[in-house]
Amino acid sequence: MMMMMILMMMMMMMMMMLLMMMIRMMMMMMMMMMMIRMIMMMMYDDHVDDDDRDDDDDDDDDDVEDDDDDDDDDDSDDDDDDDDHDDDDDSDYDADDDDSEHDDVK
Repeated sequence: MMMMMILMMMMMMMMMMLLMMMIRMMMMMMMMMMMIRMIMMMMYDDHVDDDDRDDDDDDDDDDVEDDDDDDDDDDSDDDDDDDDHDDDDDSDYDADDDDSEHDDVK
């Protein structure tokens, strides 16, 4: 009778150990799967972000083209103004150069 009890206890201990090992293995497998999944999700998210950015860029390009059309009219006016200013700047610049040369001669 005593022997039977000891055997039963040993068997139960073995079963518990097996069960614990199985649980441990399952946990390890789950952790590995989660890590792989997280890495895959991170990689996938990057691709999704790139796609989203491309879509946004396309929308922005349309807006920018509209803005460019408006800017073209403004740019032509600005270019004329810039040319006028450039001429003034050139004349002032030449005058400054002449003054500096005279200063050097003195």
